[in-house]
Amino acid sequence: MSLALSTLHSRDRVNIVEPGRLHPAVSFARASTATYMGPAGTLLTAAANAPRYEYDGLGSYLGLLIEEARTNISLRSAEIDNVAWNKSSVTVSANTATAPDGTTSMDLVVPSATAANHNVLQSVSKAASSITYTCSVYAKASSVNFLGFRLDSGSINGVYAVFDLLNGLVATAPTVSGSGFTVGTASITAVGGGIYRCVCSYTTDTLTITRAVFVAQNANGNPFTFSYTGNGTDGIYLWGAQFETGAFATSYIPTTSAAVTRSADVATITSANFFNIYSSVAGTFILLGDMAVGLITNAGLIDIYTDFNNKMSHRPATTFTNSAGVTTAAVNRTGIYGSSARSAFSYASGSLIVAQNGALAGSTGGAVVPSSPALGIGNRDNGAAYLTGHIKSLTYLRRQLPGSELQRLTA
Repeated sequence: MSLALSTLHSRDRVNIVEPGRLHPAVSFARASTATYMGPAGTLLTAAANAPRYEYDGLGSYLGLLIEEARTNISLRSAEIDNVAWNKSSVTVSANTATAPDGTTSMDLVVPSATAANHNVLQSVSKAASSITYTCSVYAKASSVNFLGFRLDSGSINGVYAVFDLLNGLVATAPTVSGSGFTVGTASITAVGGGIYRCVCSYTTDTLTITRAVFVAQNANGNPFTFSYTGNGTDGIYLWGAQFETGAFATSYIPTTSAAVTRSADVATITSANFFNIYSSVAGTFILLGDMAVGLITNAGLIDIYTDFNNKMSHRPATTFTNSAGVTTAAVNRTGIYGSSARSAFSYASGSLIVAQNGALAGSTGGAVVPSSPALGIGNRDNGAAYLTGHIKSLTYLRRQLPGSELQRLTA
């Protein structure tokens, strides 16, 4: 809990989400297992219906992880030596280094001692339309320091990016090769032990195939054309490949012989349980977390709802009240995506005040406060438009704080 929050009178304060703990009134559900980074820098697996309290690769606490459902369509995701992966001018040695999950299961991809484009690849079938995908893999240098991504349809048309595994940098930002494709974003994130998760998103052409090609390179350069002569010894460790529909990466989903779906994280408080916490007269919510790291501008951060048409909703770029399907009050702001942020709003009948990162976003009249609502945490409309990020803390007060106090609490 922050120093500012600790100054609030405990009689008025309800900690709905705090580090490693949910309020007993919170119902948490996820119909599948799911992975997350633990405090010791190891990728862990949570059982179905178990919340994930995640840390970064340096051991800093990020918060309760809330994600939408996703499917990894990359087969044999941790078995790059398997025949599911085509090899070109490389040899692959299985289980030669420690993977992010602590097992000895990273595979070493070694370029051959011939001048060539040294790669492993996997193809997936798709609809004859443009589709946005995100490709990711965990990688570690073994004296070959650059990993190229070639995301194509089996020709020169595609998107490429290059990652510097020695310095932890995106060496070449996503770039279009040929035509028909659109670039997205690329990132590289340290997870400990010299391992990085490399990520690139892109939008395909309308052909019915797309491929993820991982190219081992001894320098920065276009992975479509890059060629060099390996020494038959140096290489790159790879593990945990993921190919998912969407414009950003989500937590790793292990696969073997078939695609695997991770279900959505659904955190709610039913109206019956929220009744003893919530005040329909006045109140304040204070939130600390990743503000929609997935760039979902309409995601639910906090959703206080009786039904779809009667609610009070706090989203990355707006906070509003609806009554009988009509917006009665709204405060818009610039959303902060992909980084930690503080936001807060307070309400009373006819009044809505919003602050973010120490600045007053605005205030307005006209607020209609829902009576006997349920609470969605990191989602809206009873399980839709998920945060896809972290909630480090969520605190509720049974009184309306003024704008000056919201600014202090979010600074």
